[in-house]
Amino acid sequence: MEEFDLGNLFDPAERREFKRHKSCKEENNIAGGELRLLGDGKLYDYLECKDIKRLYEEFERLDGGVKTRSIKTTYSDLQERAWQLACLGRNSSLQDKALEGFVKYGQLYQLWDQFEDDMTSFSVMQQQIRDLDARIKQLDEKIGTFQEKSEQIDGLNSAVQIAQSTANDAINRADAAQATANDAVGKADAAQATANDAVNRANNAQSTANNAVGKADAAQKMASTVDGRTKQISTSGAETRIRLGSVQYAAFQTDGNLVVYEDPRQARWGSGTNR
Repeated sequence: MEEFDLGNLFDPAERREFKRHKSCKEENNIAGGELRLLGDGKLYDYLECKDIKRLYEEFERLDGGVKTRSIKTTYSDLQERAWQLACLGRNSSLQDKALEGFVKYGQLYQLWDQFEDDMTSFSVMQQQIRDLDARIKQLDEKIGTFQEKSEQIDGLNSAVQIAQSTANDAINRADAAQATANDAVGKADAAQATANDAVNRANNAQSTANNAVGKADAAQKMASTVDGRTKQISTSGAETRIRLGSVQYAAFQTDGNLVVYEDPRQARWGSGTNR
């Protein structure tokens, strides 16, 4: 959809079309350039403006002698375009505009269709148009109520999302706390195992120490015994004597003879004498 070629403006129809085009661009604040670059909403407003202006110009130019079929065709095209916009603008602000246009031009089409069938008087049509305006106003109010409820629902959805986020954060914190607790328990178990191992080693060391003490005591006793026995051995001249009692002793003489004395003066037994 391009700008008009000024060379065709000598044609009255083209000139009227150009005036409508220029007027509708100004009314809808459309800057110069290609119309195909317009968004869906702006293009809908521009085309709606042109169709309505064309219809009103025909009324003026033909002094009200416009054919009913031409009027119905215009409103039918406008309703169809509103339907297309509703499909394109689903779940957006364009849907309200499209819905209003669809109802408005559908009602206008039905009014002119009825007028064509039974030639309804102009006063009746005026009343029907006023009724249509009232219905459109009611529709606007319902759309406003719907928008308020939609905003409330959006608010509730936001609150639910925040609550869900808070709950998820709490769960994550609880999981982190549980992991920390599990780690602490693991470290406590490891510390307990280390302590148990230390106790076992201490017990083993105590047992080893006790064993060493026992062996030391035995060695002490043996040393005492040896010392006691060593004290029973003495030398006298060329003899080595072993005390056997308070008086008796055995003597190893230099000639190899072993003599047992009952007292220092009387030998009781000797290996050489065998008394």
